[in-house]
Amino acid sequence: MTAATSRSIAILLVTSSRELVDDWRAALRSRSAEIGIAASPRHALSLSHWREAHRPPCVVLDDAAVSGLADHDYIAELTAKAPVLLLTARDADEVLLTQMRAVGVWFVIPKLGLASASIWGLLASCRASWKAQRLLHDEMRVSDLIHRLSSSLASKLDVGAIVDEIAADATELVDAEQGFFLYHRSENGEPGDTTLRRRRLKQTSPPDDDRFLSELEHLIQTSIDTGSPVRIDDLYRSQWRPDSPPVDASGRLRSCLIVPVQDGSDGHFGALVFAHSKVSAFNDRHERLLLGISAAASIALRNAKLFEQVNKASQAREELMELLSHDLRNPINSIAIACDELRAGELDVDQRGRYLAAMRRALGRCQELIGDLLDVSRIESGKLSVTPSPVPVSSIVERVVLDHELAAVQKQVAIAADCKCLESVSVDRERVHQALSNLVSNALDHSERDSVVTVYALLERREVVLGVVDHGHGICPDELPHVFERFYQASRKRSAGAGLGLAIVDGIARAHGGFVRVDSQLGQGACFELHLPRG
Repeated sequence: MTAATSRSIAILLVTSSRELVDDWRAALRSRSAEIGIAASPRHALSLSHWREAHRPPCVVLDDAAVSGLADHDYIAELTAKAPVLLLTARDADEVLLTQMRAVGVWFVIPKLGLASASIWGLLASCRASWKAQRLLHDEMRVSDLIHRLSSSLASKLDVGAIVDEIAADATELVDAEQGFFLYHRSENGEPGDTTLRRRRLKQTSPPDDDRFLSELEHLIQTSIDTGSPVRIDDLYRSQWRPDSPPVDASGRLRSCLIVPVQDGSDGHFGALVFAHSKVSAFNDRHERLLLGISAAASIALRNAKLFEQVNKASQAREELMELLSHDLRNPINSIAIACDELRAGELDVDQRGRYLAAMRRALGRCQELIGDLLDVSRIESGKLSVTPSPVPVSSIVERVVLDHELAAVQKQVAIAADCKCLESVSVDRERVHQALSNLVSNALDHSERDSVVTVYALLERREVVLGVVDHGHGICPDELPHVFERFYQASRKRSAGAGLGLAIVDGIARAHGGFVRVDSQLGQGACFELHLPRG
């Protein structure tokens, strides 16, 4: 055995006997072995810095230092961190030996009669055996954790539960001190909110999460963009902070490992981020394990996303059936009653005219509802087409105001146009008229009696703005983000509408490459604006 090999083993001698310490130092003097001293198993367990610096040392436990059952627990913890040998007399107590085997101490050294070479060989054998056992134990732990995680993910369809499970188990898998799962939720290709899920295993003065993650923002984005892991052995090396002054890195997270989580369609859910206060805490094996976890997470999240879509489709179907049964029932009943009266043949000419007019209005409401449903279907499937052509802005506003004058009179609401634009813009005349009409109808439905609804138009540099202002009840702040959703009806007073009008306005705006916005405060009315490119 070479000198280099001999120096590779450090010994932590657990004993209160000064004579025993001197004997061991003398026996191993030729080996240049470094010997640490601990007075008890508890003391040995507390010397974590010494053990880390000589990882792993061989712990030689004097049987005289084992004082009771309490020490057995400390010894059991030691055997998980380093190989432990029992130093005992030739007539060792069988009860003690049995107790030591129960806590993982299998190697025994007699206090007398062993030469230096024999001691050294036994130490080397013990350390090799311990490493093999720890490797086997670690592989079994990893295998069990992956199996448990896979089984758990296969049974979960809730995104939040999946993210929590992944963050917890993946952090444990790589023995990280900090573990985060940053993921993005998106609907129909539109950017969604970013939700942070994190799992912390240790509470050792953790840094502010937002600050730490902001420092890693560039690295996280690089991992997501490239689809590859990013591993940094020391975040405080100068090459990672070339423009920053040196900082005291003590107590900070030093190394990190970032693994992207793809969604399987050229997009991403987010990234798994792990950190440790120790330099070079992560290795190639951790990368491979986390890539497997990332793939499982991708499948589980994709399944959860599909499950959400199925639930939404089922909910939409139920809403559609409820809509048809409710909003079509009244006009159909009106038509049925009119038909019965006309068939009885007991009506004069004026009465027949009124019933026929009622039937025509009822049919008009049915046709309007069916048209709205078809438009929403086209919008959601991306098949709503527009045919832009030059249209005077003033003509759009004037026609909409004219169409709603009678309805405004019936509701005792004034309607006014504010449009001094003589220019033309390239839009689909009928679709824009439909959108602006929906906004005006919505404003009339929610206006107070004797108030004014104003329809206006503004020409900006690159867009035309068509707006409708009412002085009604206003919209609750919690409801503002939802007013353009299909079938949504705010809690304020409404007419018996289907909740499709504003969704259609939003779809028409998007089909033109524009957008619609709303500004409202409770008790102060609402202002809806349709922003369209000038073409």
